[in-house]
Amino acid sequence: RACTHTHTHTRRAALARAALPKFPPGLLGYGLDEDDFARLRKRTESNLLDDAGKLIGLGQGLTPAGDDFLAGLLGTLTTVGQRHVSLNLHGRTSLLSETQLAHVAYGALAEYLHDAIRLLAQAHPAASRATQQLLGLGHTSGADMLAGVRLGFEHLLAAV
Repeated sequence: RACTHTHTHTRRAALARAALPKFPPGLLGYGLDEDDFARLRKRTESNLLDDAGKLIGLGQGLTPAGDDFLAGLLGTLTTVGQRHVSLNLHGRTSLLSETQLAHVAYGALAEYLHDAIRLLAQAHPAASRATQQLLGLGHTSGADMLAGVRLGFEHLLAAV
């Protein structure tokens, strides 16, 4: 139990140092605010995925911000939490985003996302560099993903 507590504390400290966004910036202007995401943080896993699933297709670009956020959230749940999830994606977003989310739901992440999540989970010193690289992805895609990563870690750490 002490080992788990130490590991949890180390992960929390690593997340605090990484200063991941609390809100996906690509969703600004869609009637959402930090309070909406604060409510997501309080959900059980099934409710979390149901509510987060309402963001599918929300935003602009080839991979809308809601989808990027979900990629980070699901990527964290599958990589760190060892969970496999399913979402009803068909026809709700772009084909590129649908394909990405379908893969992420089964643990097949793009290398840049996988590396950031893995390094954060290990509280590795290189986590900061990996998250900075991810922040540079697309107009807001990287930041949107990192907001999802943050929520995923917060959810997993709250369950410990």
